[in-house]
Amino acid sequence: NFIFYLPKDLVSGDFYWLSTIDDSVFFAVVDCTGHGVPGACMSMIGNTLLNQIINEQHVTSPAEILNVLDREVIINLRQNEDKDTQEDGMNVSLIRYDKNTSELTFAGAGQKMIVEQDGKTDLIATSLFSIGGMHAVKQNKKIFFEEKTISVTKGTSIYLFSDGYIDQFGSNSNERFSSRRFIEMIHNMQDLDMSEQFINLSKQLDTWKGSEKQIDDILVVGIKF
Repeated sequence: NFIFYLPKDLVSGDFYWLSTIDDSVFFAVVDCTGHGVPGACMSMIGNTLLNQIINEQHVTSPAEILNVLDREVIINLRQNEDKDTQEDGMNVSLIRYDKNTSELTFAGAGQKMIVEQDGKTDLIATSLFSIGGMHAVKQNKKIFFEEKTISVTKGTSIYLFSDGYIDQFGSNSNERFSSRRFIEMIHNMQDLDMSEQFINLSKQLDTWKGSEKQIDDILVVGIKF
């Protein structure tokens, strides 16, 4: 695996989280509202709630974990009490890997997962909604987070990421790196091992960004089975 973690400031609104319970491994990549100190404060809330929900309450379904996380963020930030409340929250990519069955279950809240398997690239998304915010809309439309399970074979690689890399401005035309370029980059570096992929991500970003300032926290995680 590799973790390409590049906060915009000294502290970050992006964070990653890991826990192992029995034969299941849980891993999350989280992008909180804002960056710097405000983003870091949201990160502390997200980290604490993930520990409570998974490690203490033993909720194991990724979709249900996100449903509980969404409810707790809304309650903790009192977003269900006032129409004029702030809409802070977080985008989350969450996986559970079962060591016995080699099955990987993904649930996303405003974030996606790239799967490289048998020479094919798949982009998996389960919800466009973020964690926290839009309380009335979620209630009225009965929005719940969903999950998707895939079978992992030897050589399968997955990538979890925030939007910082994709949204970075650069090149001569000062445009976003874009999801299309990001997916192509991931696909084209499959012949490299994970340490080389890490270096490639760093070099590509530096070349693209040039003299432009980094605009957001950046987090990309690659895992090969």
